[in-house]
Amino acid sequence: MEKKRITNSCYLTICDFSQSSGEKRLYVIDLENHQLSFNTYVAHGRNSGTDFAKKFSNDPRSHQSSLGFYITRGTYRVNMALP
Repeated sequence: MEKKRITNSCYLTICDFSQSSGEKRLYVIDLENHQLSFNTYVAHGRNSGTDFAKKFSNDPRSHQSSLGFYITRGTYRVNMALP
């Protein structure tokens, strides 16, 4: 089995699903400078729950959030006004 390698380990992103979706529960941590770079809101899968995510699955057909670790291809930032 091929092992995935992390090529840029400068940042760690944590989504704390134990918090309400109405709270800023996404944390981007700069590991080189030992500081929080970004903290914002993040949604969960539509079948995971309402205010709190309570159901999780790795099956894409479930439309639920998955738990675990992910390696992402790149970063992006969406600028949008919240109601």
